[in-house]
Amino acid sequence: MDNDNSIDSQVEFEKYKTDIIRAMADNARAVLAIKDVNGNYLMANKEYYRLFNLSEASMLGKGDYELFPHHIADDFVAADKRVFETGESFNFEEKAIVDDKLHHFLSVKFPIKNALGI
Repeated sequence: MDNDNSIDSQVEFEKYKTDIIRAMADNARAVLAIKDVNGNYLMANKEYYRLFNLSEASMLGKGDYELFPHHIADDFVAADKRVFETGESFNFEEKAIVDDKLHHFLSVKFPIKNALGI
């Protein structure tokens, strides 16, 4: 019985942590997104969706080439590849089209590793 309560508490605590991370991301003025090792979006914050006029449903599980013009996606993918290959954090100047105009952004990209370092 105690083990069941412990598991329930652990599940609730993990959900609570997830909710806190989501709240922090959604209330940040920065544009935040997380991709898997294949470059597909796993999550983004409200500012990302607003800036690029995307919805969560239209973005999640897709890659940059499905969401942005190829010349923009090429740079996003190249930056991601550098981070994945080196396992290091980098600052990049990236370009994106917002409101039909080309804008320049300073992006910080870094790998997120699990407990095994993967």
